[in-house]
Amino acid sequence: VCAVALFLLVLVRFDFYPFGPFSAALAEFGQHFVAPRRGDGAASFDQLSQTVGLVLGVLGLPHVMIRFLTVPDAQQARTSAYTSLWIFFGFYLMIPVLGYGAAILVGPGAIAAENKGGNLAVAQLAETLGGGIL
Repeated sequence: VCAVALFLLVLVRFDFYPFGPFSAALAEFGQHFVAPRRGDGAASFDQLSQTVGLVLGVLGLPHVMIRFLTVPDAQQARTSAYTSLWIFFGFYLMIPVLGYGAAILVGPGAIAAENKGGNLAVAQLAETLGGGIL
């Protein structure tokens, strides 16, 4: 719920244009900021394996597995799996909007000041847009 609220708050800032944060980041920070990182073979493989792990690995998470183990029959297990996949699909579509929104609304300098790896960017975005509530 918080991610959806944050996603909507970012979209409000960009007139409900989902590519607005990307376009703004491209205009403000340049092509190198928004382009996929290119590297040697190992770096490219690392990025690919991380993406595959994120997309396929979520079905093995305990809170997802419990959905499969607590249903009375196979039909409901399939329905539960489809529901989970759609939720994950929607969440993964929100990630770029939240990431580029954080870059524009919070700023790379403020994000790096809190954590060099940028791991708190979405939390900082939530604080910027929704204060302590989010």
